[in-house]
Amino acid sequence: MPADSWLNNLADAEQQRAATMRRRWASLVFVAYIGFMLLRLDLLLASDTSGQNADGQVSNQLILIGLALLLFFTTWRRQSFADFLGRSWPYVLLLAYCLLSVMWSVAPDIAVRRWVQMVISFWVIWHCCVELGYARTLWLTRNVLMVLLVLNFLTVAFFSRGIHQFQYGLDPGTIGSWRGITNNKNMAGPICCMTILMYLFDKRNVSKTYHALVVLLAAIFLYFTQSKSSMLSLSIAILAGIAISMFDYAGAYKTLVRRVILALLTFPLFLVLVFEKLQPYFDREAFSGRMRIWSTLVLYARDHFWTGAGFSSFWRSGKVSPIFQLTEGWVAELAPAGHNSYFDLLVTIGFPGLVLSVAVLVLYPVWRLLASDTLPAPCRSLLLSIIIFCVFNSLAESQFLDGKGVDQSFLTMTCALIALVPVTRTVNRTFLRCRSAGLQRDRT
Repeated sequence: MPADSWLNNLADAEQQRAATMRRRWASLVFVAYIGFMLLRLDLLLASDTSGQNADGQVSNQLILIGLALLLFFTTWRRQSFADFLGRSWPYVLLLAYCLLSVMWSVAPDIAVRRWVQMVISFWVIWHCCVELGYARTLWLTRNVLMVLLVLNFLTVAFFSRGIHQFQYGLDPGTIGSWRGITNNKNMAGPICCMTILMYLFDKRNVSKTYHALVVLLAAIFLYFTQSKSSMLSLSIAILAGIAISMFDYAGAYKTLVRRVILALLTFPLFLVLVFEKLQPYFDREAFSGRMRIWSTLVLYARDHFWTGAGFSSFWRSGKVSPIFQLTEGWVAELAPAGHNSYFDLLVTIGFPGLVLSVAVLVLYPVWRLLASDTLPAPCRSLLLSIIIFCVFNSLAESQFLDGKGVDQSFLTMTCALIALVPVTRTVNRTFLRCRSAGLQRDRT
C-alpha cells in the first residue's frame, strides 16, 4: 500500500505539473493573440482594406499559424478533441456550413483563406479559454484591456495618429475622433466598451477604486471616439446586465423571462427582413452613409436570398466582388464591409446561414447561460452583457464570423466560457470548479 500510495501521489504531482505548464502556454498564446487582434494587425489581410483589395500578408499569416501550432503542441491532449467537439458541436456545424458555401463562392480561393483564418481564430480562443477557465481568462483579458487603454491615451497625447486626421475616402465626420493605437474609432469604441463591461460586472477580487478608475477612463476615451453605435450598444448591454443580476433566478417566472430575452435577441434579424419596407422613410446618407450601403446589399439579397455570394466573398474580393456589379463610387471602391453583420451574412451565406449564425452565436449560448442555476449572478451579468453588446453593435458594424473582428473574438470567448457551465440543476461542484476554474466561487 505505501508503494501504491507513493506512485499515486507521484502521478498526481505529474498531472498537476503538466496542467500548470498547459495553462502557462495557453496564457502566453491567449495574450499574444488578443493583443494582435486588438491592435488590428489584420492577420490574414493586407493593410489596404478597400473594396478592391483581396491580398494577404504572408508574414501575418505565419504569425497566426505559428500561434496556433504553438498552442497545439504545448496543450493538446488525446481527450481534447472529443471534449472540444462535445462542447462546440453547434459552432462546428456553423463552420461546416460556411465551408459548404465555398462551393458557390465567386472567389473560392479568398473564401477558403478567410475560412481558415476564422477556424484558427475560433479554435485558438476556444481552446485557451477551456485550458485557462473563467477566472484566469477574465484576469488576463482585463489586464490586456487595461494596458491597451493606457497605450491609447499615450498615443493620443504624444502622436498625431491617435486622433483621426483628414484622409481621402474617410468620412469627414470622423475627423477629430480619438482612435488611439488602433486603426479607427470603430475599433477603439468596441474595445472601450468591452473594457467597461469587463470591469463593471463581476468585480470579485478587484479593488473597487481600481475598477472605478478603469471604467471612468474607458468611458472618457469612448466619449471622444464619438462612436455612437458603440455607446448605444453599451447602454443596452449595461441595462441588460443590471436587470439580470436583480432578477430572482429561482423564481416562478424564470421560463417566461428566458423566452422574452431570447425573443428580443431575434429583433435585429427581424429588422433585416423588414428593412426594404422601412427604407423609404430614411435618407440614403443616413447613419454616416450606411443606408446607401444597406440599400445596395438588399438589391443583391433579392436575387441571392438562399445562397449569397459564398462565405466572405462579397467584400474585398477584387474585381470579381459582386459589389462592382451593383454600384460604383465610394461604396464599391472604399467600403471594406457592409457595416451590418446581419446584412453581410445574408449576402454571403444566404438566409439559411444567417439564421444558423444567429441561432449558434446568440440564441444557443444565451439559452445555456439562462438555463444554468449554478452561475453566480456577477458571472451571468458579465457574459450576458457581452453578448447583448455584440448583438446590437452588429447592427452598425460587420463583426460576425470575422476571424479578426473585436466583437467576434469576445463573442467566441464568451461562448467558450458558457460552454463550461452545466445546464442542469444538480451538478457536481468539484467537477464544475475544475472545469470553470473559478465559476463556482462563493458570491462576494
